[in-house]
Amino acid sequence: MNNTIHRMYFLIEGPGKALDLAKAFINERSACLEASRAFALKVGAESYRSNRDTGEIIGLSFVAGGVPRSWKSVGNTGRRGGVQLYRPRHGSDEQREMASLPKISITSSVISSALDIPVSISFVDESGNYAGGAILATPGEECGFAFPSHEGPYLLWIPDVAKACAAVTGKGSVAERAGAKLADGLANYAPSFEGCRQILSEEWDLIVAQHNFEAAKKAAAV
Repeated sequence: MNNTIHRMYFLIEGPGKALDLAKAFINERSACLEASRAFALKVGAESYRSNRDTGEIIGLSFVAGGVPRSWKSVGNTGRRGGVQLYRPRHGSDEQREMASLPKISITSSVISSALDIPVSISFVDESGNYAGGAILATPGEECGFAFPSHEGPYLLWIPDVAKACAAVTGKGSVAERAGAKLADGLANYAPSFEGCRQILSEEWDLIVAQHNFEAAKKAAAV
């Protein structure tokens, strides 16, 4: 997570839309990872890189001399000591197979829309007309889930809208000097999600540590 952006954290404890989305996301992510790894193994790749949001394979890397015939390089991914990536040529069997691999549909934007989480701030002038705006996070980092295992516990993280609003509309800010104010609804936004309890990030760290400790004890006992 980007530590320069203020966030809020919610432990998902009971039934509700957040829990449904978290489980669906985990299932999609697992299917995507499994299929991508299987494809990489099938074509003899050493590793692969995927899109952070959708899980789609961007390109694969191979040991020296091991690039399949007719595959093409992905831009200059190997410059400055980086790993050069390759993709199968368009229209090939490998390209069609890679394109058909499972993808993650429950992206950050889908989560924010489903749970009514603001991801941007809008300003209006004295007449109520649009006067500018600001995003709360870079695309793909608006909100998401965290979990140490498929069985939980589950965490929902979102932008801290109140802190963001205060930062961009406070005394001396561009918005304040221009006489702009927040659009309706943003100033009083108070996040609340069914089956969720707001916690500190430090509490989540403790929950994960306890989970890992219990898992380690079970493994040692076996």
